[in-house]
Amino acid sequence: MIHEGFGTELEFRQSLFPGVSARRVIHEFGPWLCDALTATEAARARLREWSRLGCPRLGDELRGASGGKHNVILRKAQIILRWLPPPVIWYISSHCFLVVAGRDDDNAGWCAQSPIVFGGRLIVLASGRDETTLHEFSHSWLHGSDLEPAEVIPFVRQDKLRQSMELMSLGELEGVRDDASVKRAADILEKREAASARQEREANALERAWSIMIKKQKMKGLEQKT
Repeated sequence: MIHEGFGTELEFRQSLFPGVSARRVIHEFGPWLCDALTATEAARARLREWSRLGCPRLGDELRGASGGKHNVILRKAQIILRWLPPPVIWYISSHCFLVVAGRDDDNAGWCAQSPIVFGGRLIVLASGRDETTLHEFSHSWLHGSDLEPAEVIPFVRQDKLRQSMELMSLGELEGVRDDASVKRAADILEKREAASARQEREANALERAWSIMIKKQKMKGLEQKT
């Protein structure tokens, strides 16, 4: 694959690890470095920062909160994190905070800028499924900014925005009865839904890549034991 502005795949990959030799990029990072991991500028910036810090191999302790029977979800997330690439372990363990919020299969997890950890990411899990944890870890790695302060404005859900837009079109929402307001709401909704769909595709791709990588690592471990 040829990346814009780079002659070869190796040149692109080396640009993500300033100061690191090509040999190390190929042999040490190659097994986990894939297009899905570098799909966004946020992810590429995190790789460069990890490299700038000397490619630290931090412990894999998750910062998180849970209670009672939900501790098992936190423990499972801890185990899954250990299988992920070193820069992801570094980022999630040092920049994210995980909260277990019961069990809810309809809303299994989400992540966003965190009001708890300045400049960090908040990961909320309501399911102990491995694929859910991998998916939210993928979102945390790929999306969001580490340069902006935490959001303090409540997140407006897309369904609520759609409902407000419908009320505006019917002239039932006081103060916003003109067509221009309806169009602005429609434009906001369209952009949010397009961005959300793109981010879901990116997270799904990285989740699949990590699932395959973890399976290979586990098989390799079993082969070494036999």
